Amino acid sequence: MKRIIILGILLLANLVWANSDRDIMTNQARRLQAGRQYERVISLYQDWLEAHPRDWEIAGKLIESFLQAGKTEQAAELLDKYLSRFPAEAKVKYQVLINLKNSNYELALKQASQFLKSVDNSAKFLEISRVFQANRQFDSAAEILLQARKQADNPQLLARELATNYYYQEKYEDSIREFFVMLSEEERYH
Repeated sequence: MKRIIILGILLLANLVWANSDRDIMTNQARRLQAGRQYERVISLYQDWLEAHPRDWEIAGKLIESFLQAGKTEQAAELLDKYLSRFPAEAKVKYQVLINLKNSNYELALKQASQFLKSVDNSAKFLEISRVFQANRQFDSAAEILLQARKQADNPQLLARELATNYYYQEKYEDSIREFFVMLSEEERYH
């Protein structure tokens, strides 16, 4: 019985130690990324994946690092390698990112729209729209936000995000209209 307890404690300690190693590595990668030292970040993530090949979250961070370093081909290869391990939302996110970096805007929007048809969570729409917004595809981001609004049958949903996207597209009248929608739903402004 003592052996089982000791073995359990050692196993638990090993899991905690592995998580702290991962946290240390990701913090170091984040600092390097802030300093735009992408090659060192890539090296850190690759070393981690060699030791922990099932860690799809780090594989996703490596894909993003490849894209930041302008290595879209390596990002696509890694996505193909880890495709079966990613949850559906992550698959779409990384496929969209790679297609946007390769200037395949229509394909990226098509992939996102197909995925979002099966989703009823407005937060997922928001996350995917932010991928487009981060890549200066404000019209596509707005289209996704409108799709979320239509699917939820809520004309006030995501008004702030739509207003921002319209502003970036220089559609100021639409932007102002969305800000008024946002204000109209706030009790404190009545």
